[in-house]
Amino acid sequence: TLLMSKNKVTVDTGSRFWYPHYNNGLQGYVWNSAENTLETYQRIFAPEEQGRDGGFYDSNSDSYSAAFGIKGVFGESDWNYEAYYSRSGFKVTSDQWWPLVDAMDQFFRDQFMGPQLGTYYGYPVYEPNKPALYQAITPEQFRSFSDVIHNVSRTWTQNFNAQVVNPNLFQLPAGPVGVAAVVQVGNQFWDNPVDPRVSGDAFFGINGTSGQGKRENQAVGVEFAVPIFEKLSANLSTRYDRYKNVGGGSDAKATYKIGLEYRPIDTLLVRGSYGTAFRAPDLHYVFAGPGNDETSAEDLYSCRLEGASDCSDYERNLIRSRTGNRQLDPETSTSWSAGFVWSPAIGL
Repeated sequence: TLLMSKNKVTVDTGSRFWYPHYNNGLQGYVWNSAENTLETYQRIFAPEEQGRDGGFYDSNSDSYSAAFGIKGVFGESDWNYEAYYSRSGFKVTSDQWWPLVDAMDQFFRDQFMGPQLGTYYGYPVYEPNKPALYQAITPEQFRSFSDVIHNVSRTWTQNFNAQVVNPNLFQLPAGPVGVAAVVQVGNQFWDNPVDPRVSGDAFFGINGTSGQGKRENQAVGVEFAVPIFEKLSANLSTRYDRYKNVGGGSDAKATYKIGLEYRPIDTLLVRGSYGTAFRAPDLHYVFAGPGNDETSAEDLYSCRLEGASDCSDYERNLIRSRTGNRQLDPETSTSWSAGFVWSPAIGL
């Protein structure tokens, strides 16, 4: 089997904006020397100022899924076999225009702020030309202080699987016992490079995390179908998985599932199951490189230190740092189900 697809998406990502001294934590506050006031400015760009390039995110994705193998019967026995190789992959190429901090700062200093005249209690001093702040700019001017963020990310997973099935392993008084067994060996790869200027402070109000990693995995499993009595049967299965992150970090888990089916009369089936499972951490959480994102939180310490009764006025913008962790544990779970199937008549 082979499945391939191509997809193109264009998204209007909305308006960009600017405020002075983005990287110094002053949130756009400056001292207006002409009016002797502390002021803050923000300039939001209209769609027609950004132009088509400045407001859109273009993404092209290519994916594929393929599997090929053989299946058959061992001689004249009840043993059926199946062996196959499978691989799937995904690639995303994206482009978007985004303002650069230094270039945009310089543009608005030339057009609006003027030269810095010093500092006042830590705040930069300017004599801004306020009417000029809201003069419309052209898409060409917007592109003059912007650049393209180009990204190519890819991931793939591949496995070799071999399984055997025998519906008549041996006989019990209530019927034959069936068995199925599987062996799996494979690996997966993730690569998400990010423009270094995005991970740093070069672009205004955007950041990202790059990373690359590979994981190897092996598994064995077996399942039995057991007729306990004429009207009661069981399904018992277990599986052992092991995975190893290339470069550090590994884990192994055994899981199981028990299911029962009871048919007191021909038209009624009662069934239930209980099982365990686990899920290895996403490769992004394991191999992501250092990166920052922006968030906000209340500064409870300052709020209580100053005796305020309402801490909502102490909301602060934060730069939060993070990185991947190759020692992450897998998620584990248990689940159960119960139900019945009633078929009182043909077609109902």
